[in-house]
Amino acid sequence: MSYADGRIYVLKSHQTKDVSFGGTTSSLINQLNFHKKEYMLFGPSLNPIMGYKDVWIELVEDYPCNNKKELDERVVWWVNNI
Repeated sequence: MSYADGRIYVLKSHQTKDVSFGGTTSSLINQLNFHKKEYMLFGPSLNPIMGYKDVWIELVEDYPCNNKKELDERVVWWVNNI
């Protein structure tokens, strides 16, 4: 995992106006699959948007950074500025 490959993404569904932002160094499809598996194991408590069958993932921005803290801070910036 290299934070030089950092990306900010958003999960969306046509069934709700709610969205969920996140950061990853994985491919977007791998991140979406991770959230689907997580939802199957833990249910909606971690990420309710995953309960919608039409959920998709979109790249918000490539965000090369140095560590998880910087990536997480950028996610918070998007949550607060959308």
